[in-house]
Amino acid sequence: MKNSSTNKYIKKYKVLKLDEFYANWSAENSFQIDKTILRKISKIEKINLKYKIKITAPLNNLTYYIDPNIPIKFQTIKFKLKSNKNFKQIIWYVNNKEYKIVDYPGSFRWQLIPGRYKFKAKIVYSDIETDPIVINVE
Repeated sequence: MKNSSTNKYIKKYKVLKLDEFYANWSAENSFQIDKTILRKISKIEKINLKYKIKITAPLNNLTYYIDPNIPIKFQTIKFKLKSNKNFKQIIWYVNNKEYKIVDYPGSFRWQLIPGRYKFKAKIVYSDIETDPIVINVE
């Protein structure tokens, strides 16, 4: 009987532990989440301040020419990043659209297609991103 009388004074909450991405989103949108998750978020934000990434290849404002004598599938360029710390994954964007998710060190090859393109890279689940570069393909 003692348990039944004390139960009316106990509030029960269901707690959902979220991964980093959704925990950040939830905090930004004023949803209540477990305080241990909030402590983890603040640690993550401090870690994010330490990261610096930069596209090292290709260089900004380069123009590439498609060689009609070489099969197009062999005409690619390699994208490379430089980072002061290791990261798990990077998202590459082409013309502000998500293109590819790549594991550390973040390099990938891109097929030459005529046009003007803007590239940038962003560490997954963070706001850390490179300055954009532009390349032209003729």
